[in-house]
Amino acid sequence: MKHLTGVLALFLFFAVQLAVAQDSVDVTFRYLPIKTSPSVVFLPGEFNQWGPNANGVISQNAPSRMTLDPATGIWTKTVRLQVGYSGGGVPGAYQYRFNEGGATWISDPLNPRTN
Repeated sequence: MKHLTGVLALFLFFAVQLAVAQDSVDVTFRYLPIKTSPSVVFLPGEFNQWGPNANGVISQNAPSRMTLDPATGIWTKTVRLQVGYSGGGVPGAYQYRFNEGGATWISDPLNPRTN
């Protein structure tokens, strides 16, 4: 009976992992500042409670902080997004912006879909 319980638990573990993999996807956001050289960039959006921020300012150690590649100057952040999410009104679409320095909010210059 112990062997059957272990097999069942292992099966349930893999079934849950498969279900998670099918309803979400990792998305990597990239940001290349054009006119500035910010010391920190964030990726606030619906997927992380907009930073989080307090009165429009994001703290320096917020989980939305992006990582800089010094060789290219490109900031990146990978987030797991739920497939079919409809919190912003459009199924599968998330609202987000970039944020330089914690206080300067910037719409994605390469995303033609804005709200």
